[in-house]
Amino acid sequence: MILPLTYQARTFEQLRRPPGYTFMELLVVLVLLAAVMFIGVPSFQALLGSQLDKEVNRLGGLLRLLRNEAVLERTAFRLTFELDKASYFVEERLSDGSYAARSDHDLMRAHEFPEAVYVERMLMFEKEILPERKEPVYVLIDSSGFVDPFLLHIFAGEEPFTFKVSGFTGKVSLQEGHVDE
Repeated sequence: MILPLTYQARTFEQLRRPPGYTFMELLVVLVLLAAVMFIGVPSFQALLGSQLDKEVNRLGGLLRLLRNEAVLERTAFRLTFELDKASYFVEERLSDGSYAARSDHDLMRAHEFPEAVYVERMLMFEKEILPERKEPVYVLIDSSGFVDPFLLHIFAGEEPFTFKVSGFTGKVSLQEGHVDE
């Protein structure tokens, strides 16, 4: 009996070896995947979850919340920074003109910057405020939603950054380096 041409063209090695990959081929692929994950995953996690990004989002969310509440409740707030303690909290203006701390919302509770974030100085109304200052620094949010603009110079590890808060929009942005504008 004569076999079809396709079967006759096969070599003995091809007939003996079942289809699939060798152990060596699989091992090479696994090593390459491990290398890609070793290099890529930490970078990806740092991009998504860095403490600095979380702080920018937290501060931006807090300012949006305060601006909205100030306009809706027709009252003023102040964001009180204690630079020597690397922390801040929210106070609401009472009818007698005094201020009382607010903590009824997670964002309004007293908050400390993480250890990885070091506050170097704050610039407000062209005045430099250093962390050695023991008195609090007040950022006012009036009933129209206007926020006192300020710059907060920080270090995240060895890298300098600037939190920039604009007055009319209350927008918080993070800029690389120390910006003095």
